[in-house]
Amino acid sequence: MIQEETVTLRKQTPEAPNEWLYEVVEENGEEKREFKPFVYLGKNAEPWPECTEQERQDWQAAWNETHPEPEPEPEPEPEPSPEVINPNNE
Repeated sequence: MIQEETVTLRKQTPEAPNEWLYEVVEENGEEKREFKPFVYLGKNAEPWPECTEQERQDWQAAWNETHPEPEPEPEPEPEPSPEVINPNNE
């Protein structure tokens, strides 16, 4: 069964140019921020807090100091090709 419904979304943008919206999310027991230039909110959703570009950069720099990117895993060495034996070429 397919039902059509009308849903109202509200678009939130920062009050001033060059500002960001952010949401605090929990990741592995720690609070992390997700930054967005705008968001669509459902009817009863709370507005996201705002911050300046400088505040966003400062927060990300502090996060990166305590949460470095993991080292990429080395690429596996290619397996050698099996030797082809030609029974007609003795």
